[in-house]
Amino acid sequence: MSELVNNTKIIANKCLSEVIDEFVSLKRSKNTRRAYRADLTQFFNTLPMTTFGELADMHFSRLINAIREYIEDQKKVDHFEIWQRVNNPRTLNRKVIALRVFFDFLISVYRYPQNPLSQFKNFKTENCSNTTSLSRCEIFDLLKFAKGNRRNSNAEFRDYLILVFLFNLALRAAECANLQWKDLELSSQKASINQKGGFIKTIPLPNGLCLLLQEFSTLYGNTCPFIFQPLKNNRTNVIEKPISTRAIYNIIRKLATKVSSKNNITPHSLRKTFIELALDNGVDLIYICNATGHSSIEMVRYYDGRDKLKNNAIHSIFNMI
Repeated sequence: MSELVNNTKIIANKCLSEVIDEFVSLKRSKNTRRAYRADLTQFFNTLPMTTFGELADMHFSRLINAIREYIEDQKKVDHFEIWQRVNNPRTLNRKVIALRVFFDFLISVYRYPQNPLSQFKNFKTENCSNTTSLSRCEIFDLLKFAKGNRRNSNAEFRDYLILVFLFNLALRAAECANLQWKDLELSSQKASINQKGGFIKTIPLPNGLCLLLQEFSTLYGNTCPFIFQPLKNNRTNVIEKPISTRAIYNIIRKLATKVSSKNNITPHSLRKTFIELALDNGVDLIYICNATGHSSIEMVRYYDGRDKLKNNAIHSIFNMI
């Protein structure tokens, strides 16, 4: 009995930050771990408590009200509209999900009585991504421009390859940044991608891309494990590491200005452009999922931001009359 009492005291005195770390460590993706930790820490910083025991002693109705107030504070509302539309539903849903999953963890591991978010409903979101994409001509001109400059320097060849991996292989910025030479099998023309959620997807490497990688390796070597590395580091001088996603973002923004007047092109714009052009070419939705790594065709449809007036069955049906 005394041992049980001691264990109960230990759990009660456990810092909430330790419990959060324990929960976050179960997630496979580094980005997921970072997002969960940030959202959970942000919420618990609004409460006057530091230990799990204090959370367990908090009246359930008071906790629900605290969560409700926290979510309300995070809302960005368009006050000029009659219905005051919420402008950040996806961010709010991410925070609600983080708390809901965390309390599920507390229930299963620490015998917390019930989930205070069981009655919270997700906010309605747009059924189409608002990421800006490039037209067929713009992406063609962008690839042509970067390819023409690739032999000017190590940086320009690297930046061209980053562009190719993001668009032609439909990779996310983090997938591209963490890609290593050992992940590539040039002889069998395939690559293993450590994708979002910590899952591995295998994709084909077109012959032309294999030749580009061989050329890049011949010119600049492959002594660093990572394909894309920083070429300078003014702070620590360490460059034997993966390039940051922020650097990739800046590279794409800079390249995009050469061919497009759009000022909001991001690495994800290339992934979205890949999906839209594949749909324009009549590629099967399952084939697109095989390339992007999406778990359902609904996510592919989410990224279909093509003109709904131009891409409309009414045109083909009317021609039958």
